[in-house]
Amino acid sequence: MNKVKILFIFLLLGTMFLSCSNSDDWKPAPQLGADNPGAYFDFNITSEAVMVEPYDSYFTLTLVRAENKKSAEFRLPITVVQANSNFSIPTSVTFAAGATTAELKINITSALVLGDCSSFAISFDDKFFDPWRANANNSFFGYVCVVEKPTLGPVTPENISTYVQEPGVPSLSDFRNDGTAQYHITLMSSKLNAWFDEYSTIWPFTGLGMIMPYGSFRFALTFNYAPMSNGLSSMVWYHQPTGTDEGLIPLMAPENNPLSDVRFNIPQFTNRTSGLPFSASGFANAAGGAIIVEFRNWLQAPTGFTIIQDWDDKTIFWFRSKADPNDWFKAERQ
Repeated sequence: MNKVKILFIFLLLGTMFLSCSNSDDWKPAPQLGADNPGAYFDFNITSEAVMVEPYDSYFTLTLVRAENKKSAEFRLPITVVQANSNFSIPTSVTFAAGATTAELKINITSALVLGDCSSFAISFDDKFFDPWRANANNSFFGYVCVVEKPTLGPVTPENISTYVQEPGVPSLSDFRNDGTAQYHITLMSSKLNAWFDEYSTIWPFTGLGMIMPYGSFRFALTFNYAPMSNGLSSMVWYHQPTGTDEGLIPLMAPENNPLSDVRFNIPQFTNRTSGLPFSASGFANAAGGAIIVEFRNWLQAPTGFTIIQDWDDKTIFWFRSKADPNDWFKAERQ
């Protein structure tokens, strides 16, 4: 997916009045009525370009009211004059007691396309407006344009432990690829490398992978082996969820991001090659089996992992442990 930023260019519409007179009979502007908060869109605030992160789901506009009207809470009705289907605009905004400003939250309901612009127009009734205030209006017209965003740079083994992915990137969904994908684990942190270096001295281990789906299972973690000295052909051990359960479970706690934070759910294991020197039931007790069980338990830790989608290649995903960000592995779609 393209990395973009959304540029909001806001243009105020309406007539601004400026009067000059050489007369000596100048009089102050009339006082606002008791029910008039003197609200307005401030040209000095809302005319500036505002940059918003590409996956933000909303943006805000600031409204202002008269200083001498701030003591009580006030709900200002908003009229949507025109709005693109990409936007959901509230029909009111509330000034808190003691506040002279209020934020109108406008939701972005669907993604905007790079290079496209969308528009909206809102206003509020004249009876709530201060018509004598300079650089202000009770009507607002805005354009929302999508422009390219500066790159965050690629994910690397050197920066993976501290790399900050944008919070709205749907990396779990992209990794699942509609439930059909195969991945090779091509790079691992030093801790994982040490595990599998030791394991390779016991079994002719050649690599790890992930498959969606595998038979009736939605997900399987694979351990791949080369032909053995006793004549057995190459084989694969599969670690998968129970039945039709998901193999990757989104983490839903408030401190987690369910779009990218997951835990593995792979309690079962089976093999594809018959005649193995040990059965699935005896796997944990076989030579080297304890190392694999330790790895699988590490994967299934409740603290889980953050999936980071590579900036340059969207078919590459980095899994970083939430318990220790220095523990990670890289998976590449085949």
